[in-house]
Amino acid sequence: MNIPLQSCSQNAYMLLGCNFDSTLEQISREYRLLMLKYHPDKNPHIDQDTIFTLNQAYEILKDTDSRRLYDSWLKSGLLISFSEWKTLPSNNRLMHWANISQKKALETQFIFQAEHSDNLLQQFREYRI
Repeated sequence: MNIPLQSCSQNAYMLLGCNFDSTLEQISREYRLLMLKYHPDKNPHIDQDTIFTLNQAYEILKDTDSRRLYDSWLKSGLLISFSEWKTLPSNNRLMHWANISQKKALETQFIFQAEHSDNLLQQFREYRI
């Protein structure tokens, strides 16, 4: 269970066994159950990194502002860690451009422009313009 919290594939929600819609009470309950399961007195073979990672995940999700930032980071899909992203100035954290539907629209527009410019280039080569 030694998973770095900074990766998107294993996020704080997955570590605690919750989902994005979980309430604070549900997150707290899952955290307590995991801490009982991985307590050093009950399970001496668990390393401290696992407990640290679980604590870190709970600290992020129990605070509403921190959770909102974490959700924004997850949705952004950036390859930098959450701790690095959190230290960026707030104006650099805006991810309005990361919406998939907008990306598809831009890709479609770019393809259309490329086809149009190829057609224009072809007309130029054939001395039609």
